Amino acid sequence: MKDVKISNIQFIFLLVSFIFGNSSVFTLGSGVSQDAWLAYILGWIAGLIIIGVIVYLAKLNQSKTLIGILTDSLGKYLGKSIALIYVVYFIIKGGWVLRTYGEFCKGAGYERTPLVFIISISALVLVYALNNGLEVLARANELLAPLLVTFTLVVTVLLIPEFTFDNFLPVFESSLGNILISSSTIACFPFGEVMVFLMIFPYMANEEKLVKFTYMTTIIIGFVIFISILRDLLVLGPELIDITIFPTNIVVGIVPSIQIQPPLLTAVYLIGCGIKAYVYVFAAITAITEIFGFDDYKPLVIPVTTLNVVIGMWIYDNVFEMLHSVTRNVPYIFLIFQFIIPVIMLIITIVKKQNKKQTIS
Repeated sequence: MKDVKISNIQFIFLLVSFIFGNSSVFTLGSGVSQDAWLAYILGWIAGLIIIGVIVYLAKLNQSKTLIGILTDSLGKYLGKSIALIYVVYFIIKGGWVLRTYGEFCKGAGYERTPLVFIISISALVLVYALNNGLEVLARANELLAPLLVTFTLVVTVLLIPEFTFDNFLPVFESSLGNILISSSTIACFPFGEVMVFLMIFPYMANEEKLVKFTYMTTIIIGFVIFISILRDLLVLGPELIDITIFPTNIVVGIVPSIQIQPPLLTAVYLIGCGIKAYVYVFAAITAITEIFGFDDYKPLVIPVTTLNVVIGMWIYDNVFEMLHSVTRNVPYIFLIFQFIIPVIMLIITIVKKQNKKQTIS
């Protein structure tokens, strides 16, 4: 499987779609009203620190996946035990992405369509993509990722006449504590989620430049997300931002001169959510394959994807519970997987390399 390689541009677009993913349908920083932009900037900076740890760890362990790094750092038995926990984490995250897209579709004009039907159809597309392999998906995403970003920017430009700059005021209306809580959520989602790319980095054709390309992409797409946050705030206002689950549905609906139909809207955002779900499921099945020494991951595609559908339906009772969990509780749990464990592995890797140098000298 590692004979499969993706080009630099394919990697960049894959990361663009992943980070943008389902974060493009939420307003990151909601809950702190007009200070959402400030919470986002702080979370963005913290996210870049987390990503710094991840890419430096990958650079010191080139050609190794997360599973290989864990076993090298923590030993065979402890490393594989934690690797299995990561598999559970990937599957839960994949199910959550599918649920997010399903809820978004229902809010975008498909209220009467059963949620399980939307998620199941999305999963079938996922199974097809997984069976075709990472390289095929990466090539297709070269065409799809620019559409996602272009759509967002075009909608923003068309809405400029609707901007109300008084929506920024008063600044620091929310408490510093609430702003920091919101920013910590943003650090974990979407930026900390890049940790899953420890299962993707070894497939880069030019792994030497993973630090440069990862940071460059994160900064650029982070700026695009920042623009979308400003757009939603300036168009909808802080009160509506705080109570709206998917503000994109409302914002797109008031674009002057044109009418964007629900099928187009849901198709565009299927790109981001679909790529994000793909990466998580791909990470899960390749991790299982490496842990147990299987020859091929494809027999795992249908069982693991089905598990994602089950989790997507079961994990939350409703969309409000989902949003509350994502913004308040879950980030602190996910921070263990996204930052704390990678930091521990990075320290162990650095110490081992230094000891090896001293032994040689």
